Amino acid sequence: ISGLESQTDYELYARRKCDDGTYGPWSEFVLSFATQCAPIVVGFDSPYFDGFENFTVDENILGCYQQVVYGHGASMYYASSGAYTDDGTLTITSYEGELFANLPFDNDTWLFRPFELKADKNYEVSVMGRQDCDYGMTLNLAYCTEPNLATVVDTMASDLLMRDWKEYKGWINVPADGIYYIGVNISTWGFSVEQNNSAIDN
Repeated sequence: ISGLESQTDYELYARRKCDDGTYGPWSEFVLSFATQCAPIVVGFDSPYFDGFENFTVDENILGCYQQVVYGHGASMYYASSGAYTDDGTLTITSYEGELFANLPFDNDTWLFRPFELKADKNYEVSVMGRQDCDYGMTLNLAYCTEPNLATVVDTMASDLLMRDWKEYKGWINVPADGIYYIGVNISTWGFSVEQNNSAIDN
């Protein structure tokens, strides 16, 4: 099917074309689907920025993002205005603005978004990250040809999270023009202490 708008919900019906050129009735069955977001085109004068301010508190970071969960955890990044321990102690607030993306303990989740990139350009990618404890969680930045780790082209950054907000960044120089998925990951798998939260922003 051609001519569809990106990030749009559709319903698909079918009917039969008869030998005499007439048409039968439309099917009662409805196939519902949604088209994906158009890849983001970035340039020197048109950088991409997301501080997760368009989400609501406790909403999973989806929309034009795709989340892929590895390991045995099943949690996604969700929009948060503050991360708390079980006893109600506030441990993380946003780097800037009101919201950030929070990932609770014992998960290994990637957050991907598609971009249209050119082979003759260098792209800088950065994200702010932190955790609320002293455990050795790592933030990873990578880009792939599909939103999964089996298609990783290169890992741009991989470093330990700190208790305070820190910038993690790297460079992309793609081998050919095309659509690539930039992904950020924090692995909290295996960390199950009650105060263990991690976050990304900007």
